[in-house]
Amino acid sequence: VTLKFCEPHYDRKHARVFGVKIQGKQEITGLDIFDRVGKNKALDYTYKNIRVSGGRLAIEFTYEIEFPCIAAIVVMINLAFWQLRRLDDRQALNDRVAAQTTAPVAPLTEVSLSDPDAVEYRQIEVTGTYVDTQFEVVNLSQAGTTGSDPVNALQLADDSLIIINRGFLAFDEDLVAPPSGEVRVVGRLRPSQSGGTDQREEDDTPQVIEIRRIDLAEIAEQFDAPVAPMYIELLGSNPADSDSLLPVPLPEASDGPHLSYAVQWFIFSACVAIGWAFAVRK
Repeated sequence: VTLKFCEPHYDRKHARVFGVKIQGKQEITGLDIFDRVGKNKALDYTYKNIRVSGGRLAIEFTYEIEFPCIAAIVVMINLAFWQLRRLDDRQALNDRVAAQTTAPVAPLTEVSLSDPDAVEYRQIEVTGTYVDTQFEVVNLSQAGTTGSDPVNALQLADDSLIIINRGFLAFDEDLVAPPSGEVRVVGRLRPSQSGGTDQREEDDTPQVIEIRRIDLAEIAEQFDAPVAPMYIELLGSNPADSDSLLPVPLPEASDGPHLSYAVQWFIFSACVAIGWAFAVRK
């Protein structure tokens, strides 16, 4: 973050004195621009490794004598390039999703889960039996409706488990159990979500465990058998699951707003540069 200062008005010392906080930390105290460089002269302060939380940069001026005066904050050009990097990431994701979802359905035993990024969204099939423990990912929305994702563990022939996100269930639909007996599942591989499940705390284990994320490490603690390092978003099964369940949609295959945001930041940067040059010349 570069702060560009200029004293355009006063021609004496101690007429304007102030400080600056960045992200709550006092970075400048007792700044007198005229005392440092004189009138209509540029004065820059640059700070590296500023941590921005929630997408918001907080800059606060602390009053000492007169109101603070700053010419420009040079962060806009960096924001433009950040948006371009996000555009590259989005395009790479689109290409990866398209490649994986158009590949033939493969048996789970033929797909290595050691590198989740390499097989995310790959369509696979697996056969097993659902176990009794029922999870529900709550506070979700899909197609303009709020609801939840029922999540169950499928026990495989070697007694290991793989977690199945059975789809989206609207808030006004009753939660139903998965098909009983041997089930053939077809779905997309997804990596574990992070941040814990945020599971509700109960004195007694509830029949349905409400969670907010499919954190496989946390979910695995509910079972004695090993749990696969990726989970499956259900596309279909035999026997069929409930008609109330909607498949979880793929990410939108678009570039998003990143290019337009980048252009806006470049335009803002140009405007600031022109205004800065004009102020210094005056």
